[in-house]
Amino acid sequence: MRLKNAARCIWQILMPLAVYLGFTLLVQALAAGIYLLHITGYREGLDSFLTVNAVGMQTIAAVPTALILGRLYSRDRQGMPRKHFPGRIWSLPILLGIFLSLGGNILLNVLIDTQKSEAFAQTEEKLFSGPYAVQLLGIVLIIPICEEYIFRGSIYRCLRKWARPLPSALLSSLFFALFHGNLPQGVYAFILGLFLAAFYERFGGVLAPILIHISANLASMLLASYLSTADISQGRVIAAGLLFCVLAVLIFAAGCRLARSQKDAADGESVEK
Repeated sequence: MRLKNAARCIWQILMPLAVYLGFTLLVQALAAGIYLLHITGYREGLDSFLTVNAVGMQTIAAVPTALILGRLYSRDRQGMPRKHFPGRIWSLPILLGIFLSLGGNILLNVLIDTQKSEAFAQTEEKLFSGPYAVQLLGIVLIIPICEEYIFRGSIYRCLRKWARPLPSALLSSLFFALFHGNLPQGVYAFILGLFLAAFYERFGGVLAPILIHISANLASMLLASYLSTADISQGRVIAAGLLFCVLAVLIFAAGCRLARSQKDAADGESVEK
């Protein structure tokens, strides 16, 4: 029985990643085939074509993945009690994502020499080579939703059936970091993943992590555009990064406290009834 349950847990962890990877490879193969059919004999331009359209293809792959995993997530949560929060509380995940992204990206760029990471350079080229509208639609909206259904809605939720919140958050964040494929993004993704798992736990679902992830990616895009043209001393950059990180921690603490107080109030009302 234990072996069967362990195998089931491993399957629930690997399946979402396999679905996303499968759709990604399928979309890339179709795009490459269409390119070669229309431009016969120009295979040397295929790599450039795939790089420029990488975000668009990943966005297309993320749509069916998110629909499938979202459906499974909703089905598994049927009948489970749901937490209800006032509308104003949902501004906290958005602010947390913004300040985490700004602070984390600034400090990591200072601490880690991203120019020495070939994998990071290749990833950055793929992310920012395509049309800006496609970047906004994919990086800011669709891909974060898909990744939250994978890493928090599926992997973290599965791990929570077997372990307490902290080890589940650490392991799911490690998967999230490895998924990004390079050291600078991996470190950032691991730290972000811990906050995402914590808010999943506090808010009782994927909505809060999705809001954090969307706002974080939007802030990252805007920050990259700003830093590419701004002329700021490193001291000011570090000071700004530290300030953003402090604000992120304060917002995180406030969000956890409000979520807990809201839960306690709801539990009190249910007891009175």
